[in-house]
Amino acid sequence: MTGAIGKPSDHVLILVGHDTNIANISGSLGLNWLIDGRRDDTPPGGALVFELWKKRGTSEYSVLAYYTAQTLEQMRNDAPLTLDNPPERVTVFVPGCSRADQSCAWGDFKAAIQAEIDPAFTNN
Repeated sequence: MTGAIGKPSDHVLILVGHDTNIANISGSLGLNWLIDGRRDDTPPGGALVFELWKKRGTSEYSVLAYYTAQTLEQMRNDAPLTLDNPPERVTVFVPGCSRADQSCAWGDFKAAIQAEIDPAFTNN
């Protein structure tokens, strides 16, 4: 996709930040989640994830947002996170673009993001 950080051959792109970065992004976009009984909590190892999907056989892209974090019980028991004992994961609704399946059409997601970014702070 033009302007993407990664290359078309990339399967994964990881950007790392802190809990304050997650809080700033979620606050700017009006994102909320409830995970392990905790609302909008950003515990150590938690992640706000945006997946870019391309519909097979088309040029249509969509974005799915979710939050994932280990549960308090997993932390308390120092339980290894595995495929059989994964961190909890919840889909995140993105105001202004999420559809019934919780995904956002790429154009709508891009518009929602751009509406929250002050152009004075970009390189464009």
